Amino acid sequence: MKADVKAVLFHVGSSEKIPRHYYCPDNSWCKYKLDPKSYKHKKGLPEAVIKFLEPIFEDLANEELLRKCTYGKTQNRNENLNKLIRERCPKELYVEKETIEEAVYSAISYFNDGAVSIVKCLEHLGIEPGYYTYKKCFDRDKKTDSFF
Repeated sequence: MKADVKAVLFHVGSSEKIPRHYYCPDNSWCKYKLDPKSYKHKKGLPEAVIKFLEPIFEDLANEELLRKCTYGKTQNRNENLNKLIRERCPKELYVEKETIEEAVYSAISYFNDGAVSIVKCLEHLGIEPGYYTYKKCFDRDKKTDSFF
């Protein structure tokens, strides 16, 4: 992931004169890496801007900071919780207070316990979750745990 962070700066800083795709992953989003001979660079960032931004991107590529980003794809746990709430109740839709409260309750349960919170909620309501509900929830939690 460290190389991916650096790839962003050097990719947009590349030009025909100075291609800087050494951090761009092979067989990826970088069209230069896919076909360097026919790739046409855009203007690229000026050298002074790259030099100015390089220490900032070095800080962003810090191992400790990246480790915090792995689970919810954000370094801020509150952002992750807000994302879960907005997945359940988008800002673009007008909804009643009760709907927002249910979205918040659901997001907090998921945030604290993972997808298995869905199984727990169904069981609490006296509904026996089916095989595929169990499987999907536990598989999702196992996938999330593999980030650590």
